[in-house]
Amino acid sequence: MLRPFIDAYRVVAEELINLDPQRAVDEKQFFDRCLRMAKQWSVQHRMASKESVSLEMFATALQMARHRGLVDPDATADICEKRRTLVQQLDDLQKSIETLAAYARNRGFSRDVFSPLNNLVPRYDC
Repeated sequence: MLRPFIDAYRVVAEELINLDPQRAVDEKQFFDRCLRMAKQWSVQHRMASKESVSLEMFATALQMARHRGLVDPDATADICEKRRTLVQQLDDLQKSIETLAAYARNRGFSRDVFSPLNNLVPRYDC
């Protein structure tokens, strides 16, 4: 359940890096670019699921970026560095989640390690 959100946030963060820090965000154009990138990543299997390709998730991610001061055209000079830092943080989070998922799979847990706790019961063939 967590991975689609992180993937969508990562798409927005990557697209922010490509955005001129001194220009205001044209949301329609920005979200179109996010959709194209997410679809491409989905085909490349860089995303956990197609649920990540969602305007609603992109809008939430952009709102988070605004809250962190990563969208304001009048922002400080280090906005590009802050955007790169966000990408790195999300990349680290994606890797951690994948490590946990691999661990759970190797231990025989259900496929979706982020499902409700009652579904996190080891499955054995015997």
